[in-house]
Amino acid sequence: MRSINDITGKIPNLQAQVQKVKEETFNHPEVIQLIKDNPSIPNELWEQNIPVLQEYIHQSKQCERCNCLDECINYTKGMAPVLHLEEHDITISYKPCDSQLAAREQQKLSSLIQSHHISKDILSANFDSLQFNSKKKAAIAAKAVQIAMGLEHGETPKGLYIHGPFGRGKSYILGATANELKSKHIPSVLVYWPEFIRELKASIKKGTTEDKVQAMKNARVLMIDDLGAEDLSEWTRDEILGAILHYRMINEMPTFISSNLTIDELRQYLSTVKSKVDTLKADRIIERILTLMEPVEIDGDNLRNKSL
Repeated sequence: MRSINDITGKIPNLQAQVQKVKEETFNHPEVIQLIKDNPSIPNELWEQNIPVLQEYIHQSKQCERCNCLDECINYTKGMAPVLHLEEHDITISYKPCDSQLAAREQQKLSSLIQSHHISKDILSANFDSLQFNSKKKAAIAAKAVQIAMGLEHGETPKGLYIHGPFGRGKSYILGATANELKSKHIPSVLVYWPEFIRELKASIKKGTTEDKVQAMKNARVLMIDDLGAEDLSEWTRDEILGAILHYRMINEMPTFISSNLTIDELRQYLSTVKSKVDTLKADRIIERILTLMEPVEIDGDNLRNKSL
């Protein structure tokens, strides 16, 4: 292979520029160290690969020249150069930099929580910021953390049916539990039930209802928020809620529910649709809930419109 000197010597006024690039390259601390660390590579090979060395030295290797991924200076954002030194060749390849890997990990973690009609403050909830203003709330949080630990170790623990008055932090505990699971790389689906039911009704014409229900059935961990506040019908009770809970019960899939209603109040609520009473179907759903979940009561101050 001809050297750069062989080629550029025939082009007027270019030799000086090439010499400048050559000096810049071989006076660069990284190149000096590379040559020192690889004495077996002949000088001719170094000179033949000045463009490769230039590409290498002008980029950030360990994010040391970049404040963040968005400010990456490299030719391909988020990709760091790796120099390959062989006896007869010097080449360069690229691998994801530390910032890129961190961004991918964060994106992966973010995708572990799927939500439907859940507010941002609930999605960012965590147990560290929860005000334990009652013994019952602290006990529920401890149970939720214990369940997450069990799932992490391959167990199939029961979920929680969290019930109590309006504004006590039931939704926040569900969000905090979802983030506790996320920290253990366990995916979950968190759904605000009344709005989800409205969404299902609107999806009938589009033919997407079954897909939405199937997603709830198959969720690794399902969290239903505010059960009992929806517009109840026989269809939502039997074909939606009942079908989802039945599937999850027979497959032993972790499920959480929050509600303003106690189990007995929920039974009463589910048994009557438009003055039509059907205690058998209500009992079936309650049986599935009790099989899947442990009922726990939350109390404490009304925290609505206050910082948790």
